[in-house]
Amino acid sequence: MVTETRRPSEARKISEASKASKASKASTDADTEEPAKREKSLEKNRLAAGRCRQKRKQLADELQNRAREER
Repeated sequence: MVTETRRPSEARKISEASKASKASKASTDADTEEPAKREKSLEKNRLAAGRCRQKRKQLADELQNRAREER
């Protein structure tokens, strides 16, 4: 297996180019997307974000409790 090593400046150029293409693609997708479809997508994202925050908080609480018990 051959791994290719790049200089940091080359990697940065590639990364910047891919970010630019992703940004332009995202703006064109948003323009053509139906408002109802976008609202549904945003609502799903809101719910998922809420679940993620709740899960992260629960994990943090469990870790704090475990740390207290170990003292």
